[in-house]
Amino acid sequence: MFISEQNNNKEIENLLLPAEQLDCAVAFVGHGAEQYFKNKKSARLICNLTTGSTNPDTIQELQKMGVALKNCSNLHAKVYLTPNTMIVSSSNLSANGLGLEEKEIKGWRECGVRIEDSNEIRKAQEWFNGLWNESEDITEEMIEAAKIEWKKRRIARPRTDLNHNFVDLVLDKSIELKNREIYFAVTFEYYSDEVDKKVNELKHESDLIAVYEDWDDLPENAYLIDIFVGPRGGIQFHGIYKTPQNKKLLPITLESGEKENLFVCYEVDGIDDYIVSLYDIRSRLKEYLRVAIAEYCPNREAAFFSVDDFMRFID
Repeated sequence: MFISEQNNNKEIENLLLPAEQLDCAVAFVGHGAEQYFKNKKSARLICNLTTGSTNPDTIQELQKMGVALKNCSNLHAKVYLTPNTMIVSSSNLSANGLGLEEKEIKGWRECGVRIEDSNEIRKAQEWFNGLWNESEDITEEMIEAAKIEWKKRRIARPRTDLNHNFVDLVLDKSIELKNREIYFAVTFEYYSDEVDKKVNELKHESDLIAVYEDWDDLPENAYLIDIFVGPRGGIQFHGIYKTPQNKKLLPITLESGEKENLFVCYEVDGIDDYIVSLYDIRSRLKEYLRVAIAEYCPNREAAFFSVDDFMRFID
């Protein structure tokens, strides 16, 4: 039976949820796949973990659930098998090769075929068993490597929300901003005199250069929305900065003899192709930021937190 795009995901769900025995060879697996493997007498899953399009956190959750897992690094099939029925589909388990998952995959046109012929199911089961024997066990080292590739894919994934207004997306808690390398960087002190002098020297090279003093763990290749909190709690927005793809640390020795690093970054006009202004952020996000700053900086210590994390403070 042919399954149209209108019914494709529902048919897969109807097959997987009640099944007591389940074998799946599905290239890419993402958040939400866990629900299909609960309360099974037996469940095996072959996925493609190494290309960066499978969510390694989901794989770890499936391991905890007792699902038997293997990796096939050139798998691109999507085959869902139960003892009496199988579906061959274009749909992955909540993810696809673009690194999209959850609501991000809406709008992608999928279809499949539902098969109940026992002879065809037997052939598919033989194919699955052969692939299972050829595939490799998933180790902790593979998962850690996959986390790096997954993060790269998520950062570079295409836009799925047509709204380009940054603050609107934040207030909507849009999944579009999830895992993007965009952060709020909060400080409470101005530069020391020595650092201020060094910054002025650097600005002879470029007016766009900015630095963060003794803050080596700032993320690379990321946008920083700079926030300064005064002694009475007033919030100032100084600018938007971009950190280099390869961290640039400038060593400096203070008059006290103490050595520090200056994290060099560059002032930018915006964040990718989002419509964003500091006035918009200040007027619409300021009160939410007060709550976030109170949690992340309880002792008035500098901190940075992602926009993704910040959105949980939106009520």
